[in-house]
Amino acid sequence: MTGFYKGEVLLDQAFAKDSKKTVAQVLEEAGVKATAVARFRVGN
Repeated sequence: MTGFYKGEVLLDQAFAKDSKKTVAQVLEEAGVKATAVARFRVGN
């Protein structure tokens, strides 16, 4: 089940610029909190 969450839950995903950290870790270090998410799709 944890593999599913790592791919689907934003805060559990690897951060794009540093894959050793999760998005949650980067946000915590920056002292910010995610309150909303927008998903964009490029192409078809």
